[in-house]
Amino acid sequence: MLTHLDEESYKALIEARIFEPKSLQTALSNRSRRSLAGKDGRLLILAADHTARGKLTANSDPLAMADRFIMLDRIVRALADSEVDGVLASADILEELSWLGVLEGRLAIGTMNRGGVIGAKWELDDRMTAYDAEHIAKYGLDGGKMLLRIDDSDSRVARTIESVATAVTQLADHGIMCLLEPLPYARNSDGVAVLDE
Repeated sequence: MLTHLDEESYKALIEARIFEPKSLQTALSNRSRRSLAGKDGRLLILAADHTARGKLTANSDPLAMADRFIMLDRIVRALADSEVDGVLASADILEELSWLGVLEGRLAIGTMNRGGVIGAKWELDDRMTAYDAEHIAKYGLDGGKMLLRIDDSDSRVARTIESVATAVTQLADHGIMCLLEPLPYARNSDGVAVLDE
């Protein structure tokens, strides 16, 4: 198994993405799976779904996650640690990690609602624009994840709650785990949606 991403593997991955895109979906569908529970009864899941919402910032660096090679390399290095049980990411990342062979025997959880574009006035109307329950099941993923940002002064949040509830039911109907991340949000003085800490 890869312990880091080298330039040659990355170049082969890009060529596969361009010339044999189905090979990435096949790799994801055919990867070896494991039970949800870890040997010690705990789970350590790497969250790598931020870029699917356009979030590239980390700390004070506004483009910390903008370089695809560096980001994939960091995920590959983290997954090389036997204590890491799996990764939560968007379809493109999960497909590429599977193609690289680093999701064998690891959990793969697909992010689902990515429609809440950062900075948009309707940001908290966070629709299902990534995986849906049907495709999570089709590609053999171990779970689906949704973000539920709640601002009780924003009426658009009701649509998000409804769509999240529907997706939870659909995942349950497939017998698939759901991860739900509820967060309190509010508008600051500039009208921007921010985490209400």
